[in-house]
Amino acid sequence: DVETNDVETIQIVNTKRGDLFWIDHRNVVIEEGFNCREDYGDIEALAQSIITNGQLEPILVFKKRGEEKYVVIEGHRRRLAVNLANELGHTIMLKAIIGSANPEDRLFAQVITGTGKLPLNPIETAEVFKRLTLHGYTVEQIVARVGKSGGHVYNMLRLAEVPIKVKNAITSGEIAATTVMQLVRNTDEDKLVEVIEQAISVSKASGEKRVTNKTVSVVTK
Repeated sequence: DVETNDVETIQIVNTKRGDLFWIDHRNVVIEEGFNCREDYGDIEALAQSIITNGQLEPILVFKKRGEEKYVVIEGHRRRLAVNLANELGHTIMLKAIIGSANPEDRLFAQVITGTGKLPLNPIETAEVFKRLTLHGYTVEQIVARVGKSGGHVYNMLRLAEVPIKVKNAITSGEIAATTVMQLVRNTDEDKLVEVIEQAISVSKASGEKRVTNKTVSVVTK
C-alpha cells in the first residue's frame, strides 16, 4: 500500500514524463516495501544543506492514477530531508521530475545514482538485482542498464542469497562485502555463518574494527 496523508492538497499543474516541477511535500508519498534502501544516512545534515543551499537534485516520482499524489521512485532521502525542513518551520517545496511507473524501471532507478546522491550499500544493491531477476531480467540485461561488470552483478546476486546474519554483519561494518564474497567462493555453504562469526570474534579480540584478510586466513586454515 502507498502511504497517504490526510491533508489539504494544493493545486498541481498537469505534468508528463520528464517534466521538472515543484510540489508540496505533503503530496509526495512512498510505496511501502518497494524501496530497497535501509540506510538513509544523516537526514538532519541533508535537511540543513537543503535549507541553506536548496534542493540541488530533483527527486523522481510517478503520479497515482486518479489522485493528486506522487509516489517516490528515487530520492527517498531528499523527501525525508525536505519533510524535516518543513517540520522545522521552513517552507520548502520538493523539486521533482515525472518518471516511469513501471516496476522494473523504478528498480533500476534505485541503483543508477548521480553526483551527490548516496549510493545503495552492497546488501541493498544485491536486493535490487535479485528483484530484477524475479522480473525476468538476465545478468546481461542488468549489466547493460546499470553499467557494471558481469562479475559485479553475479557477486551481488550471490550476496543476495547469504544468510541474514551475514547480511547484518556487512551492514554493521564488521566485515566487508568483498571479504564475504571471497568466503562464499571458498567455504562450504553450511559453514559460512560459523566461519564469519569466528572471524568477527577474532578481529574484535585483536582490537580490529573489521575483519581483515589476515583474520580470514587464520580462521580458514
